[in-house]
Amino acid sequence: MTSSVSVSICGDVERPARLALAELRSLTDAELITDFHCHEGWSRLGECWRGVRLRTLLALADAPDAAGYVTVGSGEYTAVLT
Repeated sequence: MTSSVSVSICGDVERPARLALAELRSLTDAELITDFHCHEGWSRLGECWRGVRLRTLLALADAPDAAGYVTVGSGEYTAVLT
């Protein structure tokens, strides 16, 4: 399954990209401990998260500074971030 994991960066960006899992791992630039809350009613407290910051991915794709939002998604789930 992990061999098919990838992230696509597209839309109003200068350099659209598709990054495989190995490429994402090479970009890892953050580690934090935080609480995760879902609007469905569950929470995970004190979770350790390690990965690539969204701003790193947006910079890689040369997203415009004036952009007002980004849509992130996985399968049927999406969220719009300002």
